[in-house]
Amino acid sequence: MNISLVNVLVLALFVVGGGLVALMVTVTQRSYKKDEQSEHWVVYPTAKGATTMVRSHPGLPGDYAVVLDEPGRKPIHVVKEIRAVTGLGLGPATHLVESAPSTVLSGVDHATATAVHGKLAKVGAVVRVAEA
Repeated sequence: MNISLVNVLVLALFVVGGGLVALMVTVTQRSYKKDEQSEHWVVYPTAKGATTMVRSHPGLPGDYAVVLDEPGRKPIHVVKEIRAVTGLGLGPATHLVESAPSTVLSGVDHATATAVHGKLAKVGAVVRVAEA
């Protein structure tokens, strides 16, 4: 079997590259685990009793909230978007829609609040971004 030098080099690069990717994933996961223990996470219960964590920055200047004033003509689509954005279960998301006006998300930066506002407005909800 004749293995050329190029094939050996390609194989070596592949092995080293895979090792670097594995190292990066490990470092990133450890960083997130440390981050999740800080006070800068908002915890939402899900339908199955687990929790979903959403990054936030409470106490910093420029904190914003997304307020649902009215679900519009398609409340089911609004519930789906709220679930997608917050990770809430069906019951809590439906409760937010039924009890409008309600705060969907709070303690987030302006970019996040604007993105959530756009998603909810796209499905017909009347929403606003307010300073938290």
